[in-house]
Amino acid sequence: MTEDFQETYGLEVLPALIQAIDDPVPRVSAHCASAITNFMDGASEELVLPHMGALSQKLGLHMKNGISIQKENAVTAFASSAVAIKENFDPHFNETMDLLLSCLQENPQPEYRQFRAQVIEAITLISSGVSIEVFKPQADRIIQAMIFIQNQKLETNDPQRSYLLSAWQRICLRMKHEFTPYLKDILPNILSTANLTPEMGIEGSGGADLTDVLKEINPEGEKKTNIMTDEIDEKDTAIQMLVVFIEELGAGCYDYLQ
Repeated sequence: MTEDFQETYGLEVLPALIQAIDDPVPRVSAHCASAITNFMDGASEELVLPHMGALSQKLGLHMKNGISIQKENAVTAFASSAVAIKENFDPHFNETMDLLLSCLQENPQPEYRQFRAQVIEAITLISSGVSIEVFKPQADRIIQAMIFIQNQKLETNDPQRSYLLSAWQRICLRMKHEFTPYLKDILPNILSTANLTPEMGIEGSGGADLTDVLKEINPEGEKKTNIMTDEIDEKDTAIQMLVVFIEELGAGCYDYLQ
């Protein structure tokens, strides 16, 4: 969404979207939250700030009490709104971390895996937007919660795995060398992911190695193919994460390099 739209119509559109969050149809309110996420891409601090109270209250209710799609869209809309106002969100950071960390604890069911993954994303996005002075007192609490999730032996298709990788990158970039003491708990899992030998397959034929997969791909398009790449993407993200650690932490990574 371009900034021209927000500048021209924002004063009318944002209040209407905030009001529609209360729609009694869950899917409507969830799509409204998604629209708010899109709207925040390019929205100015001046436009969003006066509405932050109403946004926080309404989206927070859906995070706590909504069905899956409401929870997922609400937490991403909330994070996008907080990021839009940057350090103006500082006074609300501590209570927001209380809310988001409680969302991780209170939704352990498998159907909320995507929600928990998006909560992790929201925590680290908001942490990257507030002032470092406000973030630091909460840093250990946030990192310990993420380490706890990482150590749960998440299933291969659990979205929390990939979201955690991106989250670690944000926290590392935020803390710089102060992140180094946590490497002993974080790096083993990332190194394991970077060393994955991804399983690949063709639709309807299960797992296979890369050679078998390539043999099945017909350039003439006579056979429909669907290469499973989740583990490849995760491996790639983990490798990129290692590069970030080395660039940002330098000698702090020495003990883990062989």
